[in-house]
Amino acid sequence: VTGELDTRITELNRQREQLPVKVIYDMTKEAPSNEVTLRWGDLRPWDPQSKGLPIQAQGTENWTSSGIALLDPLEGDYDFEAEFQVKNLAIPATGQGSGVYLKLEAPDELKTQIGADFSVNSSGTPDLTAEIGTSGAGGQTNYRVVGQLAAQNAIAIRAARHDSVVTLTSRSDTGHERVICRFTSHQSPTIGKVLLHTGGPDRLSEIVLKSLRIHAERYRPKLILPNEAVP
Repeated sequence: VTGELDTRITELNRQREQLPVKVIYDMTKEAPSNEVTLRWGDLRPWDPQSKGLPIQAQGTENWTSSGIALLDPLEGDYDFEAEFQVKNLAIPATGQGSGVYLKLEAPDELKTQIGADFSVNSSGTPDLTAEIGTSGAGGQTNYRVVGQLAAQNAIAIRAARHDSVVTLTSRSDTGHERVICRFTSHQSPTIGKVLLHTGGPDRLSEIVLKSLRIHAERYRPKLILPNEAVP
Protein backbone atom coordinates (compact mmCIF):
# COMPACT_ATOMS: atom_id res chain seq x y z
CA VAL A 1 0.00 0.00 0.00
CA THR A 2 1.50 3.36 -0.99
CA GLY A 3 0.58 7.02 -0.51
CA GLU A 4 -1.24 6.47 2.80
CA LEU A 5 -3.10 9.38 4.41
CA ASP A 6 -1.65 11.35 7.33
CA THR A 7 -3.89 9.53 9.81
CA ARG A 8 -1.40 6.68 9.46
CA ILE A 9 1.44 8.97 10.56
CA THR A 10 -0.58 10.03 13.61
CA GLU A 11 -0.99 6.38 14.60
CA LEU A 12 2.74 5.72 14.08
CA ASN A 13 3.60 8.64 16.32
CA ARG A 14 1.27 7.36 19.03
CA GLN A 15 2.82 3.91 18.89
CA ARG A 16 6.31 5.44 19.00
CA GLU A 17 5.58 7.34 22.19
CA GLN A 18 4.51 4.10 23.90
CA LEU A 19 7.85 2.36 23.29
CA PRO A 20 9.91 2.25 26.50
CA VAL A 21 13.41 2.83 25.07
CA LYS A 22 14.36 6.18 23.58
CA VAL A 23 17.88 6.88 22.30
CA ILE A 24 18.96 9.79 20.11
CA TYR A 25 22.42 9.94 18.57
CA ASP A 26 22.62 13.66 17.73
CA MET A 27 25.55 14.13 15.37
CA THR A 28 25.09 17.89 15.24
CA LYS A 29 26.40 17.90 18.83
CA GLU A 30 28.89 15.04 19.09
CA ALA A 31 30.67 12.35 17.12
CA PRO A 32 29.06 8.93 16.83
CA SER A 33 30.70 6.58 19.31
CA ASN A 34 32.47 3.53 17.94
CA GLU A 35 31.12 1.72 21.01
CA VAL A 36 27.61 1.78 19.55
CA THR A 37 28.09 2.36 15.81
CA LEU A 38 30.23 1.07 12.97
CA ARG A 39 31.30 3.34 10.12
CA TRP A 40 32.66 2.32 6.73
CA GLY A 41 33.73 3.97 3.49
CA ASP A 42 34.08 7.59 4.62
CA LEU A 43 36.00 7.59 7.91
CA ARG A 44 36.83 11.28 8.21
CA PRO A 45 36.77 12.52 11.82
CA TRP A 46 33.69 14.32 13.06
CA ASP A 47 33.94 18.13 12.89
CA PRO A 48 31.52 20.27 14.94
CA GLN A 49 31.58 22.89 12.18
CA SER A 50 29.89 20.42 9.82
CA LYS A 51 26.61 20.48 11.82
CA GLY A 52 26.38 16.70 11.53
CA LEU A 53 28.42 13.81 10.18
CA PRO A 54 29.40 14.33 6.53
CA ILE A 55 29.32 11.13 4.48
CA GLN A 56 30.73 10.98 0.96
CA ALA A 57 30.40 8.05 -1.43
CA GLN A 58 32.72 7.83 -4.42
CA GLY A 59 31.18 5.94 -7.31
CA THR A 60 32.94 2.85 -8.67
CA GLU A 61 32.34 0.16 -11.27
CA ASN A 62 30.88 -2.08 -8.55
CA TRP A 63 28.13 -1.49 -5.96
CA THR A 64 29.87 0.23 -3.04
CA SER A 65 28.74 2.51 -0.25
CA SER A 66 29.73 4.60 2.74
CA GLY A 67 27.67 4.66 5.89
CA ILE A 68 27.02 3.92 9.53
CA ALA A 69 25.33 1.01 11.33
CA LEU A 70 24.14 0.33 14.85
CA LEU A 71 26.20 -2.38 16.53
CA ASP A 72 23.30 -3.60 18.65
CA PRO A 73 19.93 -4.88 17.41
CA LEU A 74 16.50 -3.35 17.75
CA GLU A 75 14.21 -5.97 19.29
CA GLY A 76 10.42 -6.24 19.35
CA ASP A 77 8.53 -3.19 18.12
CA TYR A 78 10.74 -0.30 17.02
CA ASP A 79 10.77 3.10 15.34
CA PHE A 80 14.09 4.02 13.69
CA GLU A 81 14.58 7.33 11.89
CA ALA A 82 17.59 8.89 10.18
CA GLU A 83 17.65 12.66 9.67
CA PHE A 84 20.02 14.05 7.05
CA GLN A 85 20.78 16.85 4.63
CA VAL A 86 21.47 15.93 1.04
CA LYS A 87 24.39 17.97 -0.25
CA ASN A 88 24.61 16.22 -3.60
CA LEU A 89 23.29 13.07 -5.22
CA ALA A 90 25.44 12.56 -8.30
CA ILE A 91 23.65 11.77 -11.55
CA PRO A 92 24.43 8.07 -11.93
CA ALA A 93 25.50 6.03 -14.90
CA THR A 94 22.75 4.72 -17.18
CA GLY A 95 20.60 2.11 -15.48
CA GLN A 96 21.95 2.88 -12.01
CA GLY A 97 20.97 5.12 -9.09
CA SER A 98 22.57 7.36 -6.49
CA GLY A 99 20.87 7.64 -3.14
CA VAL A 100 20.70 7.62 0.64
CA TYR A 101 19.32 4.41 2.13
CA LEU A 102 17.81 3.40 5.46
CA LYS A 103 18.17 -0.36 5.87
CA LEU A 104 17.23 -2.86 8.56
CA GLU A 105 18.85 -6.26 8.37
CA ALA A 106 17.79 -9.42 10.22
CA PRO A 107 19.97 -12.45 10.98
CA ASP A 108 17.35 -14.90 9.69
CA GLU A 109 18.00 -17.66 7.15
CA LEU A 110 17.18 -15.41 4.21
CA LYS A 111 19.20 -12.50 5.65
CA THR A 112 16.12 -10.36 5.11
CA GLN A 113 16.70 -6.65 4.45
CA ILE A 114 13.96 -4.05 4.50
CA GLY A 115 14.42 -0.40 3.79
CA ALA A 116 13.76 2.72 1.80
CA ASP A 117 15.90 5.13 -0.18
CA PHE A 118 15.79 8.63 -1.62
CA SER A 119 17.55 8.36 -4.96
CA VAL A 120 18.02 9.92 -8.38
CA ASN A 121 18.20 7.97 -11.63
CA SER A 122 20.32 8.65 -14.70
CA SER A 123 17.81 11.20 -15.99
CA GLY A 124 18.09 13.11 -12.69
CA THR A 125 14.56 12.23 -11.52
CA PRO A 126 14.32 11.78 -7.72
CA ASP A 127 12.01 9.33 -5.98
CA LEU A 128 11.43 7.34 -2.80
CA THR A 129 11.56 3.56 -3.07
CA ALA A 130 10.84 0.83 -0.52
CA GLU A 131 12.39 -2.61 -1.02
CA ILE A 132 12.63 -6.03 0.59
CA GLY A 133 15.80 -8.02 -0.02
CA THR A 134 16.46 -11.72 0.59
CA SER A 135 19.53 -13.86 0.05
CA GLY A 136 19.41 -16.00 -3.08
CA ALA A 137 21.62 -18.49 -4.88
CA GLY A 138 25.32 -17.87 -4.43
CA GLY A 139 24.69 -15.42 -1.61
CA GLN A 140 23.41 -12.71 -3.97
CA THR A 141 20.67 -10.51 -2.52
CA ASN A 142 17.46 -10.33 -4.54
CA TYR A 143 15.46 -7.11 -4.10
CA ARG A 144 11.72 -6.62 -4.59
CA VAL A 145 10.24 -3.12 -4.84
CA VAL A 146 7.19 -2.85 -2.55
CA GLY A 147 6.50 0.88 -2.73
CA GLN A 148 7.47 3.99 -4.67
CA LEU A 149 6.61 7.69 -4.53
CA ALA A 150 7.70 10.72 -6.51
CA ALA A 151 9.69 13.15 -4.34
CA GLN A 152 11.60 16.36 -4.85
CA ASN A 153 13.55 16.13 -1.60
CA ALA A 154 13.85 14.24 1.67
CA ILE A 155 15.39 15.09 5.03
CA ALA A 156 14.44 11.92 6.93
CA ILE A 157 13.60 8.27 6.33
CA ARG A 158 11.83 6.26 9.01
CA ALA A 159 11.05 2.59 9.58
CA ALA A 160 8.56 1.49 12.22
CA ARG A 161 7.62 -2.06 13.17
CA HIS A 162 4.46 -2.75 15.20
CA ASP A 163 3.77 -6.45 15.72
CA SER A 164 4.53 -7.87 12.27
CA VAL A 165 3.65 -4.75 10.26
CA VAL A 166 6.47 -2.53 8.99
CA THR A 167 5.81 1.03 7.81
CA LEU A 168 8.36 3.05 5.84
CA THR A 169 8.00 6.83 5.65
CA SER A 170 9.90 9.90 4.52
CA ARG A 171 9.79 13.54 5.58
CA SER A 172 10.48 16.48 3.26
CA ASP A 173 12.03 19.84 4.08
CA THR A 174 8.51 21.29 4.43
CA GLY A 175 7.96 18.94 7.40
CA HIS A 176 5.39 16.84 5.49
CA GLU A 177 5.75 13.11 6.21
CA ARG A 178 4.38 10.49 3.84
CA VAL A 179 4.02 6.73 4.02
CA ILE A 180 5.98 5.01 1.25
CA CYS A 181 4.76 1.53 2.00
CA ARG A 182 3.35 -0.86 4.64
CA PHE A 183 3.83 -4.60 4.61
CA THR A 184 4.03 -7.67 6.84
CA SER A 185 7.52 -8.82 7.76
CA HIS A 186 9.54 -10.87 10.24
CA GLN A 187 9.78 -10.01 13.93
CA SER A 188 13.47 -10.87 14.28
CA PRO A 189 16.03 -8.63 16.02
CA THR A 190 17.16 -6.07 13.46
CA ILE A 191 20.31 -4.03 12.82
CA GLY A 192 19.70 -0.47 11.56
CA LYS A 193 21.95 1.12 8.94
CA VAL A 194 22.23 4.32 6.93
CA LEU A 195 24.27 4.25 3.76
CA LEU A 196 25.07 6.40 0.75
CA HIS A 197 25.67 4.98 -2.71
CA THR A 198 26.82 6.56 -5.96
CA GLY A 199 26.04 4.75 -9.20
CA GLY A 200 29.05 4.61 -11.51
CA PRO A 201 32.67 5.79 -11.48
CA ASP A 202 34.02 9.35 -11.64
CA ARG A 203 31.25 10.92 -9.57
CA LEU A 204 30.66 11.72 -5.90
CA SER A 205 27.59 12.00 -3.64
CA GLU A 206 27.46 13.60 -0.19
CA ILE A 207 25.03 13.91 2.70
CA VAL A 208 25.32 15.27 6.23
CA LEU A 209 23.80 12.83 8.71
CA LYS A 210 22.09 14.83 11.46
CA SER A 211 20.79 12.16 13.82
CA LEU A 212 19.66 8.60 14.40
CA ARG A 213 16.46 8.45 16.47
CA ILE A 214 15.66 5.14 18.09
CA HIS A 215 12.53 4.06 19.92
CA ALA A 216 12.21 0.38 20.72
CA GLU A 217 10.83 -2.28 23.01
CA ARG A 218 14.41 -3.39 23.59
CA TYR A 219 17.72 -1.83 22.58
CA ARG A 220 20.75 -2.31 24.79
CA PRO A 221 23.82 -0.53 23.47
CA LYS A 222 27.09 -1.36 25.20
CA LEU A 223 27.69 2.30 25.93
CA ILE A 224 24.83 4.10 27.70
CA LEU A 225 24.98 7.83 27.10
CA PRO A 226 23.43 10.53 29.30
CA ASN A 227 19.67 11.01 29.06
CA GLU A 228 19.12 7.57 27.54
CA ALA A 229 16.37 5.45 29.02
CA VAL A 230 17.26 1.80 28.67
CA PRO A 231 15.17 -0.42 30.99
